Amino acid sequence: MKTIIVSLGQLISSDISQFKASFQNSFLNRQLKFTGEDAWNWLLPHLPELRLAKINLNDLLGDFNSKFSTTLSFDEFRKNFNSMSQMNSDSLTRMKVLVDFLQSHPDVQILVVSHSNWSHFEFIMEQLDEILPYCRAGLIENDQAIPKGQILFAPSMTSQCEKHPDTLDWAIKRLKIDLNDPLISLLNTVQAVEGAEQFKYTPVGPNLRMEDFVNAATVFSSTSPRPN
Repeated sequence: MKTIIVSLGQLISSDISQFKASFQNSFLNRQLKFTGEDAWNWLLPHLPELRLAKINLNDLLGDFNSKFSTTLSFDEFRKNFNSMSQMNSDSLTRMKVLVDFLQSHPDVQILVVSHSNWSHFEFIMEQLDEILPYCRAGLIENDQAIPKGQILFAPSMTSQCEKHPDTLDWAIKRLKIDLNDPLISLLNTVQAVEGAEQFKYTPVGPNLRMEDFVNAATVFSSTSPRPN
């Protein structure tokens, strides 16, 4: 089995402008003189703890309402917060391309490294349900059976790792991936895997395309020369 490594951000584009616009509207509706930029700057210091699930949206809501002297409900706050993870047409196209690729390459699995947060991750899973109805089965967790499937998700919230390579190492151990099997990274933060006998990093553009997956699938094949 070949494993292709990507990040969730390479598949699903985040749109910070949507986050800012959503909170801007909430401020305007309450005649508050704050901006969406103010909301974003407030959030930034909290992102590391969110990525490790040290805090949740309930924790943030209280701090937000206190900081901006307002009374947003949890539902409105969550909707605004998740707006940046709304899948656009490009993201939908990439996911459909990925589905087509997996259907024609049963010997390949995609390992998606995610440094997100539970709210955004769950929101993305909800949107993926129609395209990838089995996507939730690929979530790697600490205390459950090893997930099976062609697309697997390694979230920082579970790995408790701040960097992509560390989350990847955790996922490899958790999935018991044989380091003698081919590993191909399309993720620029993962350019080496210690102990991997057949590893290759392949730079790609900002948006993953079908040919990126197809080219990765041919690495270490019998028709491709083994890289030095």
